[in-house]
This record gives sequence, structure tokens and C-alpha cells, in this order.
Amino acid sequence: AKHIIGRTSWDKRVTSMMSEGKYYHGDELLREEFYQNVWHYPDIQTNEFKIVTTTSNSIYKGFETTIKTAIILSRIKNFRFKWEIIGLSEEDSVVKMMVSWLKVNLSEINIVLRGKMPPQKFIPIMLQSNVFCQVSHIENSPNSVCEAMCIGMPVIATFAGGTESMLENNREGILVQDGDPFSLAGTIFEISKNPEKAIIYGENARKRALVRHNAAKVSTDLNSLYQQIIRQ
Repeated sequence: AKHIIGRTSWDKRVTSMMSEGKYYHGDELLREEFYQNVWHYPDIQTNEFKIVTTTSNSIYKGFETTIKTAIILSRIKNFRFKWEIIGLSEEDSVVKMMVSWLKVNLSEINIVLRGKMPPQKFIPIMLQSNVFCQVSHIENSPNSVCEAMCIGMPVIATFAGGTESMLENNREGILVQDGDPFSLAGTIFEISKNPEKAIIYGENARKRALVRHNAAKVSTDLNSLYQQIIRQ
């Protein structure tokens, strides 16, 4: 490839090993619904901390980390939580595999599988949640993180691939060690005790996402990149 468009420090490093082509930075658009909705910290009187994750039926998306983390959280005295997983159902292969391996009943550790949904169905769930968690083992520029940032949610994400280019640690959210359920559980518990910090993270995340995914900017920049390539 003579010309490569990417978005993260990770894909820039990886493609540089595979090709001598010129690298260009180009951001991407999100689905329209994520620009139109804004998260606000939910009513804490519900006395239930709500976690939300959007994912898919892939083994590298880290569902086993979700389960292990929920087990740890469920052992914390007087900590009530619900973890809603959008994109997975009980019939999905990765769910059956991990439940069988870890020998758990998901309802007993407060995990709720919502299945696949269009954005207009799952965005309300995100807006009613306290924090967004992404637990993938492999990522470049995870759309799920970008979408959560765009609606202004505080994000906890695994330090995998190019995620660090999307989310500034301790400013727009928190990055945790991939595959470490204790680190993830501790971070979730910490955020649950600091709603003011969660609100600040969410506000910072939305500011950055609205600039990064601005439709006019993205289309103008992409057109400019194509013009540069054509002239070469």
C-alpha cells in the first residue's frame, strides 16, 4: 500500500512495519444518534450503580473479564450494581463458552444480557447508566468508546491497541490493564464513590469527541487527504 489512512498511534506503528507507504491521519464519523444525546449523571437515589457495555459475539472482546470483574464486585459489602451488556444474548457462542468455563449464573452476579439493539434502543440504557466499560483484548480505535465519549459518558477501558489515542487517561476516563479484573473492579468501585469525577470525565470526553468526530471537519480533512494523494 502506498497510502494509508489511520487514526491511532497503534495503527501507525503496525502499518509502518508492513508497508513503506505514506501514513495520513483521518478521523471517522459516528452514527447520528450519538451526536444528539447527552449523558447526565443518573439519580443516585436509585441506590444501584449501573454499568453498561456494548460489545459483540467475539472471543477477543473480553466477556470473560466482564464476568470475573462482576464476581469481584458482587463480593463487596453493600455495593449494589447492575451490568447491562448490549450486543450479547444467552444464545451467543462466547456467552455459552464463558459461562461454562467459569461456572457462573449471570443473574447471580448482576449481569444482564440485552442482545443486539439499534442505537435508538440502547442509547437510553447508556443515558441511564453511571459508567461505560469496554473490556476488549484487541482494539484499534474502538467505536464503542468513541460513541460513549460522544454522548458524554465517563469511560473505563482496557489499555489495548489504539485506545490510548482515543481516550486520555484520568481526564476523559480511565484506562486499566487488559485482562485484570481486579484493576477493573477497583476502578468501577472508585468511580461509584466519586460521581463528581465521573461528571468531569464525561464532560471532557464529549468535548473531545465532538471535535474529533465533527462531520464537517472529518469530510473536509478526508477530501484534503484524497487531493494530496491525487497530486502525488
